Amino acid sequence: YDAALNRRIFYGALIADEPMELHEAVAAEVRGVYAGAVFVEGNRTQNFTPREFRRSRHSAAFAALFGSPVRILEYVDEDGSVRNLHREHRQRSEILRGWKEMGMRPEDVGLLADADECPTRDFLRAIQTCDFDYLNHDLHHCRSRTVRLGTHTMVFEGSPECITDGRMWWHPDMVIGHCIEGIGGHPPAPRIGPDHFIRAPGFGKDCGRRGDPWDSKGEANI
Repeated sequence: YDAALNRRIFYGALIADEPMELHEAVAAEVRGVYAGAVFVEGNRTQNFTPREFRRSRHSAAFAALFGSPVRILEYVDEDGSVRNLHREHRQRSEILRGWKEMGMRPEDVGLLADADECPTRDFLRAIQTCDFDYLNHDLHHCRSRTVRLGTHTMVFEGSPECITDGRMWWHPDMVIGHCIEGIGGHPPAPRIGPDHFIRAPGFGKDCGRRGDPWDSKGEANI
């Protein structure tokens, strides 16, 4: 424990047509913890179905709900070839821009989540003040498989009293600002493939291979 660390946490998620009760439940757990929160709302679904912006004008209401500064960004992409997870990844990249505009620094922590994913308040307080190798840039220099702090979470339906039996999840994820593109000082990982989206071998293309180093510089662009 080191109260002097006092890491700031910046939250980022995509937002669409989730019921407000979901955001109220998440906000009740994390109220006042985040230094800033960025939501990104798209003009199309992953399968390219058009949709109206419904949340982007409600930043003030979300800020009051979360007890933190909130920005809700509009994402417009009319490229019909960008669908499914590719579209989701592009939309998530806008979160990084929002974090930078909100003043995120290399020593801060970025928390990338879905709107229905929520760490416990106690865990977030530990992230702010405890020593984690994942969050120690001097140890990994953004070149280690331990740079992404992933979580192992329970899955419940509608209420924490209805926990799904035998089902777990491995998100949301956190990464120190040193290793986030546009925040830290490392160059982006080299990319290959269509749209230069996939990290090159040795930089995360095969994160499951033992000993394969990867640069989490691109991990925050997932």
